[in-house]
Amino acid sequence: MREEDFLTEFNREFRKMYEAYNRAVSEHKYDEAIRIGEEMLEELLKVVKERVFSKFTNPVTKEVVRGIIEYHERSLAYIKGVKEATTDIPTLYSFEAKERALEAISKNVQELFSFTLGALLALTEASVRERPKGHEIV
Repeated sequence: MREEDFLTEFNREFRKMYEAYNRAVSEHKYDEAIRIGEEMLEELLKVVKERVFSKFTNPVTKEVVRGIIEYHERSLAYIKGVKEATTDIPTLYSFEAKERALEAISKNVQELFSFTLGALLALTEASVRERPKGHEIV
């Protein structure tokens, strides 16, 4: 898939997921929101690994991106832990933990989405500039 097509599809699909996440939070469906948030973080990490990290060759750049990936993987592990720990507990007793997990999801999704989208935009622009004459997108 061409970089431009992937970027368009990624942006569209991710925004749908984010809307579903926000809807679940606003309707106080915390378990559903945590599930969607977990999916969003997993998808973002997959994109960063497969479409961003894999394109870089500079060791310093790769180390910075590796640090970003590891930070968000730790956050995802925390969210999964909260999800597992609160699965069979009534909301009355698990509300505070779920609320903290949702705060972590919101923060991490915003950070990782911004990073991912920025990187994809830069990589897409670079791929367009590298095309031979006559293959430009109008």
